[in-house]
Amino acid sequence: MEPQKKPRVSIGIPVYNGENYLEKALNSILQQSYQDFEIVICDNASTDKTKEICVDYSRRDRRIRYFRNRNNIGPGPNYNRVFLLSQGEYFQWVAHDDLFSPAYLEKCVSVLDNDSSVVLCHAKTCFIDSEDNVIGYYEDHKASGSNEPHIRFRVLIMNVKCFEIFGVVRSSALRQTPLQGSFGHADGILLVNLGLLGRFHEIPEFLFFNRDHPEKSIYKYSTYRDYAVFYDPKNEGKILLPRWRMGYEYAKSVADSPLNTKTKVRCYLQLLVWAGAFWKSLGANIIFAALLWLRRTLTSRKATFSMSA
Repeated sequence: MEPQKKPRVSIGIPVYNGENYLEKALNSILQQSYQDFEIVICDNASTDKTKEICVDYSRRDRRIRYFRNRNNIGPGPNYNRVFLLSQGEYFQWVAHDDLFSPAYLEKCVSVLDNDSSVVLCHAKTCFIDSEDNVIGYYEDHKASGSNEPHIRFRVLIMNVKCFEIFGVVRSSALRQTPLQGSFGHADGILLVNLGLLGRFHEIPEFLFFNRDHPEKSIYKYSTYRDYAVFYDPKNEGKILLPRWRMGYEYAKSVADSPLNTKTKVRCYLQLLVWAGAFWKSLGANIIFAALLWLRRTLTSRKATFSMSA
């Protein structure tokens, strides 16, 4: 038997309890005009009907490869696992509740095929509700397509909405990054790492539909500290400095990049601009950590005094 031809594009779906919207997401992918792809699904030990849906679809289409984790390994590691299991030249993460226009893959692949300086291609974002109705548009004119790495770095470290993470990216570029970390804004850090390797290209059409619904994580976790615990439950109760961690990761991404010294210095200077923009948050991290440490110290001393009394 001849070995099966590897797909040009791998689409990774990390999912946990996604029965409400998973079928719509899968149908959205299967209806793409560009068909040379595989779908890699990593089920993070779901307790709903996610497994049944995935098994059914994988039986109907051999391009769908379904994996189920024995235990919930956390969102970051599960995002990484779908990529590590992929085979394609290009890779795309897809959330179980989002949708894409049928032309999305075809247009992104065309850009990547014709411009080697682009590491990630994405389209404009449109917001939909639980019934697929359009409820808004996301307009953000970034310079992440600049030929200057330090300009891309500046734009991406200021990025709050990280919709580009669902774009189509070169697998070779992803392999040069640490992938998704288990801390707040991990997707933004990954985008920064990619941005230091090459340009992003935005297709000027609303081809990506990001679903807004009550179960989304943004409604459950309001701060980066909350996300740090969400990504890694071991962080519960720890003294955390999430905004400082972000700055550290930005600096590390520059240090680990293949850029020359002059360009790295230009990037480091952009971190000063970032620190100036987020000085209140950086200060609040210190104050919160100090208060938490003080409360723990007083509680510990009180307990020691009570035991000795």
